[in-house]
Amino acid sequence: MTGVSAVYFEGGGSSSHTITDLSLEGAQILTPISWGPGTLIRMSVRYEKGREVELVVDLWCRVVRSTPEALCVQFLCVDKKERVGFARFVERIVNDQYPSTVQARRLQHRAGAG
Repeated sequence: MTGVSAVYFEGGGSSSHTITDLSLEGAQILTPISWGPGTLIRMSVRYEKGREVELVVDLWCRVVRSTPEALCVQFLCVDKKERVGFARFVERIVNDQYPSTVQARRLQHRAGAG
């Protein structure tokens, strides 16, 4: 993933960290800071193209595990509106970064439906 980051409070202020893997369920965030499993974090997930922030979504997440170089979190959408908004956010990133894959899936879907 290029240009996707997590911004959250680390005690001394908000910090931005690169997200290396993102799905509707969770993310892997590069950070040397270890949070215990079950810790709840309110974060902003940002998508930047070039030097401009394209999209920002704020949501809760739960720490699933930590490694020496990364934090793995599960997203906790509070309601359907937040889930749908986050799904659109992820879809936009996938469409931007993997356009040929998205187009191929659409063609396969249409061929199967016809």
